[in-house]
Amino acid sequence: MARLTSLQSRCPGGESPDTAALAHRLGSIRRQSEALIAGLQPEDLCLQGMADASPPKWHLGHTGWFFETFLLATELPEHEPADSRWGYLFNSYYDTVGERLARPLRGLLTRPTIAEVLAWRQRVDASLVLLIERLDQRPPPSAAPRWPCWSWVFSTNNSTRNCC
Repeated sequence: MARLTSLQSRCPGGESPDTAALAHRLGSIRRQSEALIAGLQPEDLCLQGMADASPPKWHLGHTGWFFETFLLATELPEHEPADSRWGYLFNSYYDTVGERLARPLRGLLTRPTIAEVLAWRQRVDASLVLLIERLDQRPPPSAAPRWPCWSWVFSTNNSTRNCC
């Protein structure tokens, strides 16, 4: 419970964040990602048109990795993370959290499969919903908050920017 308090205690005035708005924004962004790939086949999601543009499957994996790495790993310890090797595959440029696959090589990824990436995203989404629900429980203030409200905004903006 102390972890959840860190978000609340760093909000302006110490009030609890608007959890309904957080859940709505998260769901809207994640549904948009699914709509973008709805008519595509698995092979389409691996195509990389140029070295500077990552394929859709990579973006789908990256956004799951981003939420898992920067939010769920610290705030929801019971979340079951993806295969630890996926961090290398889906890290974009966050050198402080580990090595990464070079961008020009992302179109060569055949594993994990798109089915595995989408299943992982569902687990990440379910954990994010659980985290949002727990924010409403309003635990006692934390003595050492670790991350501010903008972590949610930053994470959802990352998903929007990656179009997935």
